[in-house]
Amino acid sequence: MGALFLGGVLPGLLMAAAMMLVIVWIARRRNFPMEAPVPWSELPKIFVRTLLPLLMPVVLLGGIYSGVFTPTEAAAVAALYALVLALFVYRALGSRQSRFRGTSRHGSPDWTSAPRGSCSS
Repeated sequence: MGALFLGGVLPGLLMAAAMMLVIVWIARRRNFPMEAPVPWSELPKIFVRTLLPLLMPVVLLGGIYSGVFTPTEAAAVAALYALVLALFVYRALGSRQSRFRGTSRHGSPDWTSAPRGSCSS
């Protein structure tokens, strides 16, 4: 099984390099703006700020390999972990009222008019 995995590493790296080259080529051709480089003194602060999201694979793979949860349960754990980070750590999601007001006005389907199967005998 390990040899099969390693057989996909080189093609994967080559494809990633090819995609990066295409992105650089298109960006230069279309004169996309470039951001200023990040100073080396800022890297520790950035790493600390991104540490919790970067731990998600560790939590998931550690939980799967230790037998705490199955791969299917790992998906639920990943969703819960991301939700907790977004709500409480980064506060990236707005208030509940503002989130659901736009959804109810523009995107909620009317389930009462959905087609129903016939149960005639």
